[in-house]
Amino acid sequence: MTSLPALALLGFVGVAFASQAEIGVPRPRGLHSTARHPPAQEGARFSQFDDWFRRYREGRIYFLSPGGRLPAGARLDTFERDGELARVLLDCLRVRGRAAAERLLALAAFRFASEDAVEQSRFGAHAPWRVRERALAALSQLSDEETLEYLTRDVLLGRDRVAPGKRAVAASALGTLGAKSALTALYSAASDPEAAVRDAAIGAAIVVGGPRASVLLRWLSDPSPEVRLRVLDAVARSIETHKHNGEAVELQGALLRCLQDEDWRVRDRTVEIVSLQPTKAAIAALIAALQKEADLLASGAGRKRVQIRIGEALGKITGVEIPTLDAARWAKWWEVAAGSFQLGSEVTGRPHTRADGPAYFTIPIQTDRMVFMVDVSSSMAECYGAPPVVSGPAEPLAYSPKEGVWTKLDRVKNELIKTVRSLRDTDRFQIIVFSDSTKASFSRLEAATKDRKREAERFLSGLKPAGGTGLYDALADVLPLEGAPVGVSADSPDTLFLLTDGEPTVGRVVDKSEILRRVADANRISRVAIHTIFVGAADGASGSFLTELAQSNGGIHRKVGER
Repeated sequence: MTSLPALALLGFVGVAFASQAEIGVPRPRGLHSTARHPPAQEGARFSQFDDWFRRYREGRIYFLSPGGRLPAGARLDTFERDGELARVLLDCLRVRGRAAAERLLALAAFRFASEDAVEQSRFGAHAPWRVRERALAALSQLSDEETLEYLTRDVLLGRDRVAPGKRAVAASALGTLGAKSALTALYSAASDPEAAVRDAAIGAAIVVGGPRASVLLRWLSDPSPEVRLRVLDAVARSIETHKHNGEAVELQGALLRCLQDEDWRVRDRTVEIVSLQPTKAAIAALIAALQKEADLLASGAGRKRVQIRIGEALGKITGVEIPTLDAARWAKWWEVAAGSFQLGSEVTGRPHTRADGPAYFTIPIQTDRMVFMVDVSSSMAECYGAPPVVSGPAEPLAYSPKEGVWTKLDRVKNELIKTVRSLRDTDRFQIIVFSDSTKASFSRLEAATKDRKREAERFLSGLKPAGGTGLYDALADVLPLEGAPVGVSADSPDTLFLLTDGEPTVGRVVDKSEILRRVADANRISRVAIHTIFVGAADGASGSFLTELAQSNGGIHRKVGER
């Protein structure tokens, strides 16, 4: 009988297992023969699983977790205790085979009907993301031939009879298993009509088989931008690995075409990749992309963040001092310099830096679609001191407390009101404050008109500190942290400024490492730059968490000291 050591049970109880987005780190295993229990014993084990899953589907099982909210009317005997989930998953791993895989797949793909919103407290206590992650991790441990055949032939390729969610989970499990025998099926699933299935299948195929340039090029034209983003990551790795052969040259050409992609996230990621290994062809393509982005901005479809990234990439690659966003001057310079310019040669100029423009706690605002997220928990009422006076005459205050005693929140109000006042009419912004719950200045991003700026000032001026630090729930208002379908509209934010004075203490998730992992998963496709600001005399663990959150998501971390 094949079984896991006792330590594995502790792992299921105490560790959040790999999610679908983590298939980039394969754990290859050889095929194992199916070790089966006697029918009576096997039925008993699955009876326990089936009973647990039935109660969970009916909403009768809740999880006790730090910061979790108790649903109204919940009975104590409905709570998951003593690792019951770990036990039923471990039973499936001991039995193995198709019957076990069917159950684990069903659990990993299960979604509550109310997940996208209505009963958030109940949803948090159910912790469906935790259940799905652990079920997928267990499924990814089944490497017997019967399970692999079931996942490959019956599920992944069963387009007409299997729900898309299950097909995507099957692809992810096959990728985590490193199942080379499933590579042909994964390639076939790369043309599945459902984008989520294609994304999972392509991600798994990249891990298992490392597709050649011709395959990557075909996938790079996928209609789903989320899929194209995953393929771009693979293209970047392939170029790095094969940078001196014809395959890399072929991929470089396709990469430069992505600078003209209709989705801003694809353009943004492409600029990032091109900057790592620039070529002369890339300079010309970046100049053309800079002009195209300016045209898109004029029509309302472009992104200031992408435009700035392109201009900064040109400055970094060439070392030429030309204003970052002046596409006409870049084009004129290239007409003269193209014939003689040599990459890597010594240059006398330096990249042009943009010192002008609005900033928030000295972090430059290099976007036109932003969210300011502010902690208004009770600790923000602590006395903190007025804004420091630098050299020269005192800078006029945008806000000052009526009582004359400055708190942390007063300092934040002053700085944010100044920042809001400096926004351009074409900028779009929103303010979200968080404590035990979240509250927004507007229901969506709004143009920074005079009326909206005044409305934002009134919103900020009326804030009072109270409650705990529900940081995760605030982030979930901007990022798809609960596995919800991703859709990035033309008016969605691409930059987030997160300010807090402490660690998360309330909300659906308070574990810092789990928050970091969830944000990383969501941001693979959302690509929201996250800047973090800590307000306090010392940052310690909070500062480490905020620094990692910023650095892992294309942002800057700042610490605001006392006067």
